[in-house]
Amino acid sequence: RAVRYGKQTLNAKRGFFPSLVPVVVEKMKTAFPELESKQKDVEAILIEEEANFLKTLDKGVIRFENTAKTLPAGSKFPGDTAFLLYDTYGFPV
Repeated sequence: RAVRYGKQTLNAKRGFFPSLVPVVVEKMKTAFPELESKQKDVEAILIEEEANFLKTLDKGVIRFENTAKTLPAGSKFPGDTAFLLYDTYGFPV
């Protein structure tokens, strides 16, 4: 959700999510001291996860747009497609 919000609402560039790790580590290291030693690992994982999710989200946007183009004015969006967008592509429903 945070990656989608960053891209669509904040117009954040790719890589914004991992860039938040140092702030989180600084704020949470007292409660979770292992964060300091694992910071680079967390950043690497988030870089990969963000890239994968953005690819998936882009595919979902294409599917949404293609479906929406075929709908007559005033008709309802198909429930099965809405569920697919939610379940597979991370769209909020």
